[in-house]
Amino acid sequence: MFPFDIRPADAMKEVVDFNRKVLKGIDSIVDVREIDVAPTAKEEVYREDELTLYHYLPRVKRPAKVPVLGPSNTAKGIPQIGEYISRVSAPVNAVALARQFLRLNEHPALSRASDPGALEANALPPPDVEMREASADRSVITREWQMDSRLSVRYVSIGGLAHAWSGGDAAYAYNDAHPPPATEILARFARDVAD
Repeated sequence: MFPFDIRPADAMKEVVDFNRKVLKGIDSIVDVREIDVAPTAKEEVYREDELTLYHYLPRVKRPAKVPVLGPSNTAKGIPQIGEYISRVSAPVNAVALARQFLRLNEHPALSRASDPGALEANALPPPDVEMREASADRSVITREWQMDSRLSVRYVSIGGLAHAWSGGDAAYAYNDAHPPPATEILARFARDVAD
């Protein structure tokens, strides 16, 4: 006696159903027409080798503004790990993020009419507000851009911080007990954009 209860009629029905599904799948593949990928209107803003960066044009006249907080640290060795891998917190990435959100929010400091080649520059446009703080082992530069009196982009650069959460519990990996407290920076940003 078999350990499985196989009935020939049920097995045949299962084979017929399986073949019907395979044929239906093949028909679906044959009927596939060319798909229009990314039909949203766009403009090329940067091109390098095989990479093309597009800015998708909004479908509405005044899209909602999106705030962003760009954290960065400046310790030696942070900007890149290898030829193709970089850390998110590297200054060049935080600057690129800030620039993208300034463009997204149509901030006049970085208008769409600017030269697309300017995206290659590792520089931020002049902020609306800039604050500098210093302690024995850290420097903090906070730059802000506003739209209609509301915070749009806040860029925070913490000099002397390695790849770690500042103001965190040093008992844990990737935490640094020294100020400024990153959690407070995030909370302040959330409060400021909610107002």
